[in-house]
Amino acid sequence: MILASKIPKNVWTVMTSKKPIIFNRKLGKKYKLNSEQVDLITLIESQIFYKELPLQTLPSVLQRELNLNSGTAQELGLDIYNKLFRPLRSYFKEMPQKPPKPPASIKPTPSPAIIPPTPSVVPSNLPATNLATPIPPVPIQQKEKAQTKSSD
Repeated sequence: MILASKIPKNVWTVMTSKKPIIFNRKLGKKYKLNSEQVDLITLIESQIFYKELPLQTLPSVLQRELNLNSGTAQELGLDIYNKLFRPLRSYFKEMPQKPPKPPASIKPTPSPAIIPPTPSVVPSNLPATNLATPIPPVPIQQKEKAQTKSSD
């Protein structure tokens, strides 16, 4: 990730302008995306601008996050690349001169298994306790007498 203060002025100007938002709305109409998907595109672009996501992953991220088929994700990624990222290629040193291609096959990452908490096990030889009945406090005087008797 790169800090906002380290982003070159020309890149910052593009990032904070209305250009990406207007462009993304046009993409939404072209690819028949809903407003939530258009918002996700803006978020993905921001992550690429901040270098949280490598540019090469754009098609696969679009496919996964927007639930698009591979061909549509590739076309959409190419449109975004040509309009927003290609003009700023000096900022993206790892940026190839050709648009990125999606991996041959994209496999979703499986979610980690959810393990339910293990209940506490009480050995059968211990007496059952009723937690609803409070244990009476031991008066201080009795504690002191017990301590003096044990120390004698």
